[in-house]
Amino acid sequence: MKSIEEKILLDILKPWEKLNDSLISNLVLNKNSNDFLTNASNLATAIKHFPESTLKFKPFDLSKENISYQIISDLSDSAKHGDLSNPKRQCDLILTSLVEKSTDLKYRFLRNQIEIGHATHGKRDFLECSRDAIFFILAKCRMASDWKAVIKTSNIEFSSNIELFADRSLQVSLQGWHCRFIQKNESGVYDVVGHEGKFNITLNHNWPTSKEKDD
Repeated sequence: MKSIEEKILLDILKPWEKLNDSLISNLVLNKNSNDFLTNASNLATAIKHFPESTLKFKPFDLSKENISYQIISDLSDSAKHGDLSNPKRQCDLILTSLVEKSTDLKYRFLRNQIEIGHATHGKRDFLECSRDAIFFILAKCRMASDWKAVIKTSNIEFSSNIELFADRSLQVSLQGWHCRFIQKNESGVYDVVGHEGKFNITLNHNWPTSKEKDD
């Protein structure tokens, strides 16, 4: 049987870090259906039930203490059960490719963002919300940890060409790719902006061609 420390490391911390690493790859993904969204839903369920399975804390009670944990708990139930009896708890997930714009109108892929849409609390970045919920349950369970939980961004340089890759092993269909252009303001915070200037998007993929499908 796993110890509590092993359980949170293997079931929560490592999956969070793996998802964090995966999201900085310059991938084009179906916004509504892909492996990363599935992994996020599974992680939400692990976070929700960890305090209950280890120290018998009730998710209903914990949801009153921490909004991030409440959102993650609602996301877990929405993913498992579909439409919830309380529509104020309903959640969905969407994946958006974040493209950063420079002051000289060059662009770079920054990361893919998984966004929670909560019926009551609005939109939240999944990595940020789940990280806050994890820190909450670590404190609630009185577990010491040196986990840093830094949300990563790509090291791709600014260019007039945005190179992306569509991996068929991560999704069934490419329909519904969603992209958002952002730019740092004077305070170092990203704002949503429009795109300007000339730039190209190069899409590489491993989908079969029409001829390969016929063969």
